[in-house]
Amino acid sequence: MKAGAVPVLITGALLLTVACGGGSGTSGSSSGSSAPPTSLGVSGTGGALSITTTSLPDGLTGKSYSASIAVNGGNGRLTWSLSPGSFFPGGLSLDANTGSITGTVSSAVFGDVTFKVTDSASPQQVAMKTIRMTFRWALSITTIPIPVPGGHTGVPYKAAFYAGGANGNMTWSVANGQVPPGLSLTNVTSSEADLVGMPTQTGIYAFTVQTVDSSIPPQTATSNVSITVDDKLAVATGQLHTAYAYEPYSQTVSAANGTPPYHWSFGAYFPAGLSIDATTGLISGTPGQGNYTLSVVVTDSSSPAQAAQQSYSMLILPRLHIDSSTLPDAHLSQPYSSYVPYTGGTGNLAWFVVSGSLPPGLSLQPQYGTVSGTPTQLGAYTFTVQVQDSSTPPQTVQGQMTVNVRAATLTLQPSLPQRIPVNVSFDGVAAVSGGTAPFTWTLNGGALPTGLNLVGSTGEISGTPTTTGAYTFTLNASDSSSPRQVASSTYTMTVGQALGRNDAISHATTLTNGSFAASISPLFDPPTASSLSADSDYYRITSVGGATVKVTVTAASLGGFNSGALDPVLEFVDANGVRLSACRLPGNTTTNFNSSCIDDDISPGVNQNSQLEYLVPRTSDTKVDIFAHVFDWRGDARPDMSYSINVSGAFLPIQFQNLASLPDFAANTSIYYSIRATGGTGTLTGSITSGQLPPGLLFQSLSGNPWTGLINGGTTVAGDYSFSIQVSDQASPQQVVSQQFTWHVVPPLQLTAVPPQTLTVGQTTTYQATATGGMLPYYWSVYQWSGVTIDRNTGLMTFQPSAAGQFTYDLWLVGSGTIDGGTQWMHQTYSVTVNP
Repeated sequence: MKAGAVPVLITGALLLTVACGGGSGTSGSSSGSSAPPTSLGVSGTGGALSITTTSLPDGLTGKSYSASIAVNGGNGRLTWSLSPGSFFPGGLSLDANTGSITGTVSSAVFGDVTFKVTDSASPQQVAMKTIRMTFRWALSITTIPIPVPGGHTGVPYKAAFYAGGANGNMTWSVANGQVPPGLSLTNVTSSEADLVGMPTQTGIYAFTVQTVDSSIPPQTATSNVSITVDDKLAVATGQLHTAYAYEPYSQTVSAANGTPPYHWSFGAYFPAGLSIDATTGLISGTPGQGNYTLSVVVTDSSSPAQAAQQSYSMLILPRLHIDSSTLPDAHLSQPYSSYVPYTGGTGNLAWFVVSGSLPPGLSLQPQYGTVSGTPTQLGAYTFTVQVQDSSTPPQTVQGQMTVNVRAATLTLQPSLPQRIPVNVSFDGVAAVSGGTAPFTWTLNGGALPTGLNLVGSTGEISGTPTTTGAYTFTLNASDSSSPRQVASSTYTMTVGQALGRNDAISHATTLTNGSFAASISPLFDPPTASSLSADSDYYRITSVGGATVKVTVTAASLGGFNSGALDPVLEFVDANGVRLSACRLPGNTTTNFNSSCIDDDISPGVNQNSQLEYLVPRTSDTKVDIFAHVFDWRGDARPDMSYSINVSGAFLPIQFQNLASLPDFAANTSIYYSIRATGGTGTLTGSITSGQLPPGLLFQSLSGNPWTGLINGGTTVAGDYSFSIQVSDQASPQQVVSQQFTWHVVPPLQLTAVPPQTLTVGQTTTYQATATGGMLPYYWSVYQWSGVTIDRNTGLMTFQPSAAGQFTYDLWLVGSGTIDGGTQWMHQTYSVTVNP
């Protein structure tokens, strides 16, 4: 791993894994490489038992670790353990008799470990403490290539040294020995140091490369290197310059050492269309597009003759090009994103607008060539885009683009109700979005409910429906854009008998815990009444014996609290409308619930809101319906008088939010999954009570409401695993709910394809790629050779080679994933010989 690699973080809510791996958890005392516990153990010093260790030293991967958990007090023999379910780095063991932690951790990891100490007194004392443990990657040096290659005099040389597990800044040096004359160590303060230059003297040179990071205390790593420098014949050209498909190419390669004159030739691999001059080493020709390996051979004139070979990689791409074009239309006030079309180029690209202007609200992303943003003005906008690649010298091309900003797509919204009452005045609007005002609405099929009419200039549908039944009709809406947009939508409206409101116990509104908005309306109740009467609202609240139901009504009007404001009254009644009597009124701070269940003012003359608390007097396993009755004391409620009703103490059953059958995932993948439970009273807690998770997965219980059980990690073992989770609340009596879950772990993804290895130019060959394991469906792809394509969904490969030679390509397979992080992929590189 290079510098900057981070360890695994494990907390009460999160597990982050990195490619270099992570630790695994254990519960209880663990055994491993530490010595067996003594038969006597450690005795307490008397008094209250406590853990005095507040922190543990950091550890390094692959290094022996030793630390202890110290305690104070306790009586009799002491026993150390881990809290059930606690994280503990894999490779470590905790001695139950001494509190010693020993072992070796193989992967970087850090997290909170909860230690537990008990004594043997009666009653037994227990002490617990959570301490952070951190293991960092030990500093190491990796060379590229491996091993460090030898050199030749007069030939450019480079070898790279990478620091793995580094913390902070690096400092490189040659600790001892001698590097070959002509070479030097560069980039000595970065994560990669390079040995570069041109050797000037033959010999065998042994030296030690050292790096030191900025840890406290600092880590030091060394690598012993031996380089042999000779004066044998060698190709001195380090790399070839960029080539472009179907364009003339020319570069001369050179040699060092040996006896001139030299003779040049291609080895086994070279792109079609290129040749090499045997006398001068000039490579020239017109190559086709592709990814090639080119092998150059040089022979000198000594006797016997020396020969040397050098291989080069040539990625031959089309020359950078932009077509002037019209990009997809943008729509006013709607997010927009489109790539500027281009072909060819090498490395990173840089994009600029060199003339003209983009639509207001849009911009060109300089790194990606994306025109994006939200347009704010209609019109057609033309601008010139320039792109530059990373070749040497860089290619620079321009193209003219046009973006038309049009009105947002006109859409009819589902704004009409699906059911309206018969013989009750109705007024609704077939709302539209997008488009350009003004709009026009027309009826384009079907029929409106009898008694309703459409206003074509506003989309308003109003009137009094007189006939029950289901009515289906289609509306068209057209705007004033140029060209005009037309949208169509079909609606279904059922005209039926009025369902009534919550002004009677028989159709009370059901409320759970929380705050809800309401109003006392209309002015006349019922609407056909000839005289003013007071409105009433009834609410059904379901609770359980022993619980306390608390309801608060807070009133307001558009004009605030004044002579015209609602003065609410709250009453608790049973299903027969009989007022209850086991209530506690506002201001009563005792435990007595012996008042009649009606309240006008929380504080007369000060606070006109109402509040009641009711003690449910039934047995604990019986659910009870209580009806909260809200009305205006004066009887002059008006439509603008609103109020809120806040409820607590309603019965909410604990419910799991996940299906019993959890989503499948593949072995050898990492997952992060949560199981949630809601409802109940107060904080929910949960645990696994039976069965087991797939081996390698960790379970963390996060108390709260909702309760969350986090499951994360990975397993290498396929199979079916069942386990039960139990969740309980803080109610009295307590709710306890269990549910069994089943997890199916499928075998890991494996490629079983062995495509053809020999093909012929101009002949088409098909082959069905296959795989086992992983999650279906599979998704296939191939890269690096234009002679083969593959169907993304079926894996059917089609070979159509156009040039003879030796080629390689990568076959990629991605399995589907249903859990975050559970997608699995793999690839295989294949070689193929194409005969003329």
